[in-house]
Amino acid sequence: MKTKLFLILFSAFFSGLAFAAHTGTLYEINSKRSKVLFHSEATLIPPSDPAKSLREKLTITYKDPEGNLAFEQQATLEGSRLIQEEIQQKQLGQTALIEVKDGKVFFTKVVDGKESTSSEKLGGTLVTTGNFQRFVQDHWKEIAAGDTVDFRFGVWDRQETVGFKIFKIGEEKIGADQALVLKMKPTSFLIAALVDPLIFKYKADGSELLEMKGRVAPKQKVGSKWKDLDAEVVYAN
Repeated sequence: MKTKLFLILFSAFFSGLAFAAHTGTLYEINSKRSKVLFHSEATLIPPSDPAKSLREKLTITYKDPEGNLAFEQQATLEGSRLIQEEIQQKQLGQTALIEVKDGKVFFTKVVDGKESTSSEKLGGTLVTTGNFQRFVQDHWKEIAAGDTVDFRFGVWDRQETVGFKIFKIGEEKIGADQALVLKMKPTSFLIAALVDPLIFKYKADGSELLEMKGRVAPKQKVGSKWKDLDAEVVYAN
């Protein structure tokens, strides 16, 4: 059994390196990209007045093939730094908020009308789906050179941060593009033994995420229950 770390990883937000509208298609793994599960779209609203504030808002939505909204998140960013991230899990009727202030990370989650909160000291670099792309871009030279980069990932469902690392595992050709293949996995040996890693394929210069395989934000209904979903994601800008 894989541990139930719900890593909202996230499909479209992984194309956040392109500071414009972009889309993703989530396919069932091993379907040879014949079975579409969801479509994702991300849009970035730049600062209205850069002289006063550099804050931007990234919105990511996931819809099923019929167009029903399954998941939405809005991240407020200042460069590669996360200010806050709002989550709406439409399938489960849950909402959440991650806020960074005063050297701490604050988590709020509402399930069935009941609110729960937690907080922890901000230790290390905080990454969520909202600022993941900019984090990767900030560290692209290190990653491309073969170095391992550590960070803390904010998991809204568990209301805590979890240690992760990302590193290059190879190169390959995707269409006309030369791509670097990256792996993201927990830093804890115990958790790493239980959680499948995520695989990302970027253009060799780090400018664009082409593909991703692993846990995504929406869930999939199996019988009468919603289950965590792993998918193959292909991006377009």
